[in-house]
Amino acid sequence: MATALDIVSGALRLIKVVAVDEDPSAAYASHALEALNDMIFAWELRGVDVSHVALALSDTFALADKYHEAVKYLLGQRLANVYNVQPPDALIADDGWRRLQAAYWIEPTSTVDAGLTDMPSQYSYGNTRETSA
Repeated sequence: MATALDIVSGALRLIKVVAVDEDPSAAYASHALEALNDMIFAWELRGVDVSHVALALSDTFALADKYHEAVKYLLGQRLANVYNVQPPDALIADDGWRRLQAAYWIEPTSTVDAGLTDMPSQYSYGNTRETSA
């Protein structure tokens, strides 16, 4: 199982802030972890709920292995602006985001105003409803 450090290291390598054969410094790792937590918490506002809890670098990353690449690319895009570097491939990140949406989409709840369901042409008698002709 991958850790949060594995995910943030992968994202930092994608944007070439950290060399392929190096580990990120404590400062880079800490900053990227904060961005990772913020990003995943914000997903719920966009309709994707992965039941995220704040991670420490040594914590196991809870999403299945098949989503790791997507998360790394999405995090890489987020971090690229901060470090003023070229972001990773947008098509891969977008495809990953769509896969996450498909797996973790929250179906929005909706209500219908009573004025639309209780029409003047309907008469209520007790608990039953009859419609006039």
